[in-house]
Amino acid sequence: MRQTGGKLWIWTLIPLLILVGAELLAHRLVHKSVLNRTWYRGALDTAASQNLDFIFVGTSRTMSGIDIGVWEQETERALGEDLVCFNLGRAYAGPVAHHFGLRELVEQYPERMRGCTVLIEFSAGLPEYTWDWDHQWFFAGNTQLIVDYMKFSDFRRFLALPNSFDCEVALATRYFGRPFNLMAGRRVIQQAVDYRGQRALRGLLSNLGAGYRITDSQSGSLENPRLRTDPQGVEQLRKIIRSRVDPTELARQESLTPWEDRIVCQTAEYLLEHGVRVAFYEVVVPSYVWSVHGTEVRRKDRLAFSKWAEAHEIPIIESRFAITDGDFPDLSHLRADKVPDYTRSMVGAFLRTVGENP
Repeated sequence: MRQTGGKLWIWTLIPLLILVGAELLAHRLVHKSVLNRTWYRGALDTAASQNLDFIFVGTSRTMSGIDIGVWEQETERALGEDLVCFNLGRAYAGPVAHHFGLRELVEQYPERMRGCTVLIEFSAGLPEYTWDWDHQWFFAGNTQLIVDYMKFSDFRRFLALPNSFDCEVALATRYFGRPFNLMAGRRVIQQAVDYRGQRALRGLLSNLGAGYRITDSQSGSLENPRLRTDPQGVEQLRKIIRSRVDPTELARQESLTPWEDRIVCQTAEYLLEHGVRVAFYEVVVPSYVWSVHGTEVRRKDRLAFSKWAEAHEIPIIESRFAITDGDFPDLSHLRADKVPDYTRSMVGAFLRTVGENP
């Protein structure tokens, strides 16, 4: 009996030690990951010791379309002071994730955020995602983006909605698994491992004499996120675009008013109430987006949104940057060599709109 008990103790301890070791490794990967440092965790860490001056929020178009280094350099030159700027655009983030992240910044560091300017993505006359609280909160497979800074009251509010059982289970698992990096940081860990593995492989092939060079179509690193630009990926997106601009689909459009019900507008109002400046900035988009927003329904929505923004004294920054559909190699994101000039044009448009004392 003693021998059996001793073996049981050993076989219980070994898996536990492996699990603890894996959790410690996961913590290091998550904490050090580029994706984490360029998301709200990085902004929160910075706000612990410095005021934040400019924050961009939006989708992958913001993430890949605004060169935050160029923005910081140009605004510092124009305003004559050192500035702290963040680009928190993220693919599949949605308005709920940004609402929770900005709320966390304001609640933890109200003095660091007071006077900061939050620039919210805006395309073809309208905010990018116009969700409300009674419907979609996150994109499928991206639950983790909303739970990091979700409160228990938010969790209960979500459960009260008519969601599918799968959605509720996914959110509950992520929410209660937040303390564990193996669970909460699964996607970050996967991307970090993929990125490091690809970099190591490229280095090995280069040392062996291979003329290997990563191409734009392969570029999926954490520093330079892009959609697929290979023929199969582009054709897949073309099918999605064709369905979006189909007259039958456009005829189903419903009005987005009243704007006060939209999460993005409630986020802006929340920020204004806490001394944070807000502006909507126009990210450049290909022509099909204008087609989707060019219906009579959306024209009325644009007019109503403009009136809402004017009533709240929220400026809308439009750069009038010249582009063609050929400047979107994946049919969605601005080509990399255009990004610095586009960012400079946004700095000029911002200063013209709000003045040199924003």
